[in-house]
Amino acid sequence: MMGKLIKNYGEISLWQLGKDEIPDMTFFVLDNYYMQYWKQHIDVSGEELRNAIAEDLTHFDHGTFFAIKDLDGRLLASIKAIKILKDDKFPLENDFQITYSDLERRVVPLVGDVWLFGRLVVDRDYFNSKPEFVRFRNIIFRILICKAIECMSYSPDNILVADVDVAVCRKLRKFDIDMIPIGSSKIIYASEAVPVYNRMSGLSTFYSKNIHLIR
Repeated sequence: MMGKLIKNYGEISLWQLGKDEIPDMTFFVLDNYYMQYWKQHIDVSGEELRNAIAEDLTHFDHGTFFAIKDLDGRLLASIKAIKILKDDKFPLENDFQITYSDLERRVVPLVGDVWLFGRLVVDRDYFNSKPEFVRFRNIIFRILICKAIECMSYSPDNILVADVDVAVCRKLRKFDIDMIPIGSSKIIYASEAVPVYNRMSGLSTFYSKNIHLIR
């Protein structure tokens, strides 16, 4: 199952990824973190990458994966939006020991659907090497986040949870998305990530300002 083109922006385009593309996307995300923070490529035969790919393939059946590509089909950025089913293992449990029950205690009332956003990465080195593309970088973040929000069935009570790179978390604040920590940060895939959440109502300002980017 291959992906489909959603919108063309000229030099770049927005795609919904197919299942066959997920391993490459997962590698893209983890390798970007390793290169950004540890200045080395991830071990392509290592358990860390294998486990991450297996997780994303499992998520594929009840979620959506998006990517930005250039004219040559190279991955430049990615994000996933996954609906969390209460009977499934909570995605933050392995890395942060946060369960669905923990979320229910912290977020009151928990009456809407719970969604996971993840794999939000933009290839910084690529854009730094192409000055003419730097102007696209923040736009790409907005495009991907908007498209992920669009996947959520709208209800002000729906909850978004994520484990977000701390640098990305700061960028989200600049976009009027103030994520609320629900645990301590931890090094995951070479990056310092923090578990966070927000209600759909907390994303509405950003979405209304940027929805034109995906229309």
